[in-house]
Amino acid sequence: MKKIKLKIDKDYKLPFILCAIIFSMSVLGFIVFSFGDLDYKCSGAMGILMHNYFIKNVALFYFLLGNSSMIFLVICVLVIIETIFYKKIPLKYNWMMWFIYLIIYAYWLYLKINGIITSKNLENDGTLGNFDFLVAPISHQIDAVVLFLFELIVVISTTYYMRFVMIKNKKIEIHAYWKDAVKMILIVDLTYFIVIILKQSTGRGEYFWTNFEDIIGKINWDSDHKYVKSVSWTKEFLDLANHGVNLDNLKAAIINNINKKGWGNYPYTKWWEINGNFSHNLQYWYPINMFIKPDMSTMPKGWDIINFPSGHVVTAFSFIGYGSMFLYNRDVKKSWIKNSFTIVWILHILMMMTMLVIGRVHWLTDVFFTAFLVPLMIIFTNYVFNKIEEKYLIRKNKKSQYISS
Repeated sequence: MKKIKLKIDKDYKLPFILCAIIFSMSVLGFIVFSFGDLDYKCSGAMGILMHNYFIKNVALFYFLLGNSSMIFLVICVLVIIETIFYKKIPLKYNWMMWFIYLIIYAYWLYLKINGIITSKNLENDGTLGNFDFLVAPISHQIDAVVLFLFELIVVISTTYYMRFVMIKNKKIEIHAYWKDAVKMILIVDLTYFIVIILKQSTGRGEYFWTNFEDIIGKINWDSDHKYVKSVSWTKEFLDLANHGVNLDNLKAAIINNINKKGWGNYPYTKWWEINGNFSHNLQYWYPINMFIKPDMSTMPKGWDIINFPSGHVVTAFSFIGYGSMFLYNRDVKKSWIKNSFTIVWILHILMMMTMLVIGRVHWLTDVFFTAFLVPLMIIFTNYVFNKIEEKYLIRKNKKSQYISS
């Protein structure tokens, strides 16, 4: 049987070592916290830190940052399109590439601005924006603006490099950026596909919703348990008034959602348990729910939160694509730049994992599972891609030899 040899380029040694440490830590953590009620208790203990308003904002920022994978995938797509234009389209049609950039970035700009604006709706509708974090709309908007500026810097710098450096110096042909772009799209998409399947299979709720009354307030029902008489609001919830939130509007919205949507303590399930009945839940799956109109009243409470595994952790890992495309094995000679990027990337992953649990939007087993799933997908995708490329080159070489003979 042929043995598979794992070859690691010198530029990838530090990322590989640090990623291997996270992988090992995550496997161990996932196994340990799967026993008993350790996952529930330890995740809850970390969530206590949310009583600090500054930590709330940090947790919210990382949650928003976890939704930024879209801009990275867009850049990967643009790299591929740039390669096609460079090889196939005459230079006089360069304006078409600028037009593509304009359309894509205009849509991205619309989404970002709309996200910043709609965060103010928290007081009128407890389902929008940052309700899970109990952060004032102005704080949410500040976090969203900071994230927008960060993405804007990435967009401008990357666009400049692709349009005026890669093309002008023929680096796009020398370094074959498109290969890394294709790999990263495959890694992210394949991993998200697995994540989405597992999310919808289990329908696991998050800590916030399984402990709704401990975080928001004790619900006092009428004698028939049909309507809410009042809610004994918690100190954490009432603290929102100190940050400019109109609590009267928010209280009314929450009580309305308790009466109409059944808000309250959702059932807690472990990562391997199914919330409700699997076959019954299939009607709520995406994209099945696009073709039928399922009765939402029969959906198990908390199923739509689909907490396990974590898509945000996938996004945190995906940033290695920047290093793969623009730093590793490229013209960047200074190793400290590459090592600094790698260390920042690893710290970003660890911070994302930590803040998702502190923010009460994920359990420890959610983030640990994802943190060892992604490295496996990176290795698998790279191996398959390289094998396909190798077979293609062999076939191409044989064909050229046949023609020359």
